[in-house]
Amino acid sequence: MNIAKIISTSTASLLLSSLLVSAASAAGGSSAPFSIKSADLVIEDAKVYTVDKDKPWAEAIAIKNGEIVYVGTNNGVKKFKGEQTQVIDLDGKMVMPGMMDNHNHAHYFVREIFSLPLFGKSTLEEYQAALKAYLEEHPDIQFVQGMGWQAPVFGPTGPSKELLDELAPNVPVVLTSEDGHSAWVNSKALELAGITKETADPKDGLIERDPKTGEPSGTLREGAKDLLKPILPSDYTVEQYKEAIHGFEKKAASMGITEVHIPAISPDSNPYKAFKELEAANDLHMRYRLAFRGEAAEIDKQLPVFVQERAKNQGPLFQTNSVKLFMDGVVEGGTAWLNESYEHKDNFTGIPEVEPEVLNKAVVALDEAGFQVHVHSIGDKATSTVLDSFALAKKDNATEDARHAITHIQLVTPEDVKRFGELGVVADAQVFWHMEEKGYFEQSVEFLGDERAHHQYPLKSFMDAGAIFTNSSDYPVTVNWNPMQAIQIGVTRMEIGETDVNRTLWPEERVSVADMIKALTYNGAYANFMEQEVGSIEVGKKADIIVLDKNLLEIPASEISETKVLLTLFEGQEVYRDSSLKE
Repeated sequence: MNIAKIISTSTASLLLSSLLVSAASAAGGSSAPFSIKSADLVIEDAKVYTVDKDKPWAEAIAIKNGEIVYVGTNNGVKKFKGEQTQVIDLDGKMVMPGMMDNHNHAHYFVREIFSLPLFGKSTLEEYQAALKAYLEEHPDIQFVQGMGWQAPVFGPTGPSKELLDELAPNVPVVLTSEDGHSAWVNSKALELAGITKETADPKDGLIERDPKTGEPSGTLREGAKDLLKPILPSDYTVEQYKEAIHGFEKKAASMGITEVHIPAISPDSNPYKAFKELEAANDLHMRYRLAFRGEAAEIDKQLPVFVQERAKNQGPLFQTNSVKLFMDGVVEGGTAWLNESYEHKDNFTGIPEVEPEVLNKAVVALDEAGFQVHVHSIGDKATSTVLDSFALAKKDNATEDARHAITHIQLVTPEDVKRFGELGVVADAQVFWHMEEKGYFEQSVEFLGDERAHHQYPLKSFMDAGAIFTNSSDYPVTVNWNPMQAIQIGVTRMEIGETDVNRTLWPEERVSVADMIKALTYNGAYANFMEQEVGSIEVGKKADIIVLDKNLLEIPASEISETKVLLTLFEGQEVYRDSSLKE
């Protein structure tokens, strides 16, 4: 073997590669060392918003084997065109990275297919009409399940069983609220579950009762929902969940979402099995990061299982690196844990899901085992308690880059906002809710008082404190989970279609369009340790890319929610194309 010849050939190859990179740079772009090969796909004549702070704008992109190999000018991308290269000329349309929904119960799409959906309806009459139609369509049904009713429709004590008994006196009905924290049930369901006047409230829940008789009125809050478990039908099948996951993927792609973080799935559940089987069959079409459902008091038992399952799930599209815990409930249910009492209940500050010392032990153990901890926290007392646990874990384990997250963060003290930045905790915000939404906002004034109601959902403050904030929908809690709506609300802090500027929620917390795009792309990737792989349009990253019909950074804020996704690429492959975009 001629070693000198090999060295000479290798040197020449490296020199040629170097020249190509230099040429690309001179042409106003960057490219991978293997740019000598023609690309599979070239996008040109575009306004590419890269979310790369060093080079935020470009004109063209080249993609090879699912990865970005060039970002730069129209002139510079020419060398990547070969006989087999597909070329898309976008005539100046905006391009940006695929977006991430950092808290999305994707598997609940099964309920849109196989149960009674109440989402998008907002009156008692609509709920009853939907139930009536569902019963007529399913005359032999033995148990009715559904989800999506809105708490503000019914006031502080929730809906009554009689409203369901009128239509379904003999069939049990269990309808979960839009936020997932309450159940509306009829008399038959209460009877079968054995919930009576004598049934005590569980420690972590509340049975709403008739004030005169003490009988259960038909609304079960938080842990009280668990009293229904013995009578609930078995879960949807693995095959039904598979169908739902594919349906979810199609809808997500149409909105430019290419990654989701799914909280709170048990490793012995059917949705978990569905994801595993789809992954084994190479039949997933977006990136999933999943959190196991943890119970703080049971972590000693759960942790060995979580560790074992995590090791099995380290594929490129499906990983289970985090654990979801709950600290409190929700404001609309009167179960969020507050520093000060609710306005409508004297000397009542809500219901903590777990004692602080139990949470501390769980968080320290999970952190030591290398899990990210993703905690549901809505009240200011709850969030302060969770931050204390994260601080303890950081101290005890000397953890440097845990990227734990607190989700929902509806009420947060200024001092605790600063702690997010100091501790490196991700603020996972549902920006869809950062507005004076009719019904919910008026209820929050009733429950919290004017001052607290007008200072809900900080956002810009997290950024100012040096914290990473992400955006998520908490689907199906958010019915319309199109991220374009979130971007508009983040910029305006107003309900979509609202024109009264006096209904701007805490205007000082507005952020820019660029801030919201970063929250949906790079920040979402960072929160899941994926920023080296996705989240911006840079050479070497996966080609998760979307095309929009409007430039978000040039149009009025009121038009952002109307912006359409025209094309979604996942690892360079087309997974959605709007009919208006020509081949």
